[in-house]
Amino acid sequence: MKLTFVSVLILFQMTAGLSLAQSDRLVVTSRKITYKRIGKDVPDFKNTFEVNYPVIRGGSNSAARKRIVHAIDYWRIFQMSLTENLGNHYWLNSFDYEIKYNQHSILDIWLTVEGVGAYPDSSIRYLVFDIRTGKRLTIIDLFKKHTMSALLKKLREKMRVEEVKAIKINDALKETLAVHRENLRDYHQTPNKLVFKHLSGFSINDFGVTFHYDYGFAHSIEAIEPPGEFFLTYTELKPFIRKDGLLARFVR
Repeated sequence: MKLTFVSVLILFQMTAGLSLAQSDRLVVTSRKITYKRIGKDVPDFKNTFEVNYPVIRGGSNSAARKRIVHAIDYWRIFQMSLTENLGNHYWLNSFDYEIKYNQHSILDIWLTVEGVGAYPDSSIRYLVFDIRTGKRLTIIDLFKKHTMSALLKKLREKMRVEEVKAIKINDALKETLAVHRENLRDYHQTPNKLVFKHLSGFSINDFGVTFHYDYGFAHSIEAIEPPGEFFLTYTELKPFIRKDGLLARFVR
């Protein structure tokens, strides 16, 4: 009888652990669809485009899951229309996604659009969600409000360091940055002018947070564009992380 009780207890613990593990992440699979354009003015080489839809299942809250599904809709995020793209709008080549993190109640997903006009072009949206609620997370959800100035100072310094590294690789970048910042000051910030609204988003992994910044270089000079990725470890971020936020587990 004792062995039976122990066996049942172990089975219960394993089941509970599995249930908990499943509830703090989502199951994401792909559904690829190739669409055919029927517009009269569409060139032959542009008569199809591909969409790789993320199919979301799992989690412990169906309402939260539906909220995430709505929030990652390609057509809404990139402000495009399926109907128009089935007709004579033929810039679009593809929509795709990549799951960067999916555990500890955090879903980090990148959505990408690619197309061709005069030149090939692409754009990425960095989205992070609380799996428990379906809420898209912002910086203020993860970091203490009263430490924002200090965190921004750290990001500005990281931006300076990364630019110095990039300039060492390609001297032409120094002049390019100077010209952009002189002629288009509202769009090309110097590190000391960087504020949170200039960031494209952030990404999370088990080691820290990467803050993304888009330098917005033209296609002809994209090759020398700095990476625009400012990574801070959890050790560096510990003073700023909210104790009631989803990153708290990484600094306990």
